[in-house]
Amino acid sequence: MNPHYPLYQLRDIHTGPFPEPALWCQSGFWIALLLLLLLAFIAWRTGRLLPAAIQLIRLHGKMMQPDWLTQLNLWLKQTALLIVARDQVAPRHGADWLQFLDQLGHTRLLQFAPQWQACLYGGHPLPRSQAQSIHRQCRRWLLVLMWRRLCLR
Repeated sequence: MNPHYPLYQLRDIHTGPFPEPALWCQSGFWIALLLLLLLAFIAWRTGRLLPAAIQLIRLHGKMMQPDWLTQLNLWLKQTALLIVARDQVAPRHGADWLQFLDQLGHTRLLQFAPQWQACLYGGHPLPRSQAQSIHRQCRRWLLVLMWRRLCLR
């Protein structure tokens, strides 16, 4: 029994056993510390990709601009360079680039190769539905990369 416990002074009135402080009060600090460490670990492992996620969100708002796919392609290259060596990313373009992205992030961007080429090099605009599909695939690609970083791969 702890003599510093506030109810200890009631000893002369109450002769029964004194209640011990609740376990959750004692372990609350440790639970909060564990959660804080978990959040710090997640931020440490995925921190380099968080600005890329913010950029992808901003690109979604520019989807119907004529140079949207060019900006998205640049974003993909810059983000891939955060994960993969430059010599694996730099020489790729066209269908090879899209296939590389598909393998890296388990996406299906290669199916858009003809439209991708026509938009980037021919100046043909993408229909909104295809732009949204490409954006969804890029979001999935980024989430897979973040998950891999989180799982120490």
